[in-house]
Amino acid sequence: MLIRVFVTILVSCVTMGAWGASACEKLQSLPEPRVEELVEVMKDGKASEMKQLMAFEELACSDKPAIRKFVIDAGLGSSNKTLRGQALAVLMLQRDQVKVELLEVLKDDSSFNSFMQSNGRDVAYRFYFPNPAQNCVSLFSIDKCPGENMLVVDGLTVRIKSSQTRMTATFILQPDNSLRGSVLVDRSAKAVPAKIELFK
Repeated sequence: MLIRVFVTILVSCVTMGAWGASACEKLQSLPEPRVEELVEVMKDGKASEMKQLMAFEELACSDKPAIRKFVIDAGLGSSNKTLRGQALAVLMLQRDQVKVELLEVLKDDSSFNSFMQSNGRDVAYRFYFPNPAQNCVSLFSIDKCPGENMLVVDGLTVRIKSSQTRMTATFILQPDNSLRGSVLVDRSAKAVPAKIELFK
C-alpha cells in the first residue's frame, strides 16, 4: 500500500509535456555529487525498490533537461519492472499525442474497412486532461480520464480505448523498449498487430 501511494505521488511529480515543462512542484538544481549518488542508487541491483524510485523522482525533477532524459533512459534500461513502468509513464505522458501504426489490414472485413476509411492506417490521438495519479490521459477534448476515450499506462502495458473510433488496443513494452501489441475494431473478426513509436 505504501509503495502504491508513493508511486502515485511520483507520477504526479515527474509528468512533463503539453501541460507544462514539468509537473514537479519545482525543478531543482542538483549538485554533481548528488547526481552521481542518485545514479548509483538507480544502477544498484541490490538497492530496494523504494530507494530506486526515490532516486528516479529526484533526478526526474532536475532543472537540467539532459538529466531528465538520462533518468528516463536509465529507468527504461533497468531490470526493475516498476522502475521501467514509471519511466514508460513519464515518457508517454510528456507527449501531446500518440500515433498507433497498424501493421496488418483485414481486407474482407467490413467493420475494419470502415475504420480504415475514416482513420487511415496510422491513427493519431491528441492528449487532453491528464490524470497523472492514474497514469491516464483523455483522447477526446470533452472527455475526462478515466472515460470512454483514454490512454492508460499500467506497469509495462499501454491500453487505449476510443469510443470515437470504435477501437481498443493493448501494447506491451518489449525488452528492446519497443511498444508492440494489437488493435481490435468493434465488430471486426479479429485483432490486428500494431505498434507505437516510443521515441520520436
